Amino acid sequence: MADPDIKPLIEFMESSSNKPSWQDISAYRPTTKQYWALWNSLHLRNGVLYRKFESEDGKTFRWQLVLPRSRIPEVLKELHGSPTGGHFGVMKTLHRVRERFFWGKVRADVEQWCKSCDACSARKGPKIRSRGKLHRYNVGAPFERIAFDILGPLPRTASGNKYLLVVMDYFTKWPEVYPIPGSGSPHRSGGCSAALDIEIWGYLFNFIPIREEISSLRY
Repeated sequence: MADPDIKPLIEFMESSSNKPSWQDISAYRPTTKQYWALWNSLHLRNGVLYRKFESEDGKTFRWQLVLPRSRIPEVLKELHGSPTGGHFGVMKTLHRVRERFFWGKVRADVEQWCKSCDACSARKGPKIRSRGKLHRYNVGAPFERIAFDILGPLPRTASGNKYLLVVMDYFTKWPEVYPIPGSGSPHRSGGCSAALDIEIWGYLFNFIPIREEISSLRY
């Protein structure tokens, strides 16, 4: 079945190369009028309507297929939700669509499709998340309380290091970073292996003048 928005334009083009007047087009649907306004950018090839889409500098262009309304879900499913689609956001999906296709209200359709995508919604999680109660930590001197974390594994250096021990003083907010070999590895649960534990605590006690307390989410 021919698309009711595109069919009138194809019929006009097949009968004449001249742009129809407003009187000729005024009785048709809004999307048909939108396409009519782009008449000089449209091209009919083998009964299929294309739009010439030029780059901002006008040096390059591509032909976009003017897509029938009935084919929009198929295209959006392929360009957004297929294994090669990647479930990208609105702007990236819109860019991929515009590389090949054009239709009326294309941006609104892409936004609605991404918004209603179950896979994207599941990945984002709930909009309202419960938060733990914040606590104030009062410190009165440098190195009275420090925080640390582990960054890695990273590519092993020539000296054999592949982790970074990141330490920050609560009072001064002064950060320091120490490279460590990391013969062990952090656990997925957040903790560290026994071998890595030994290296971490060795650096903490040998190089940092801790007064009272050490803080880390890993312990």
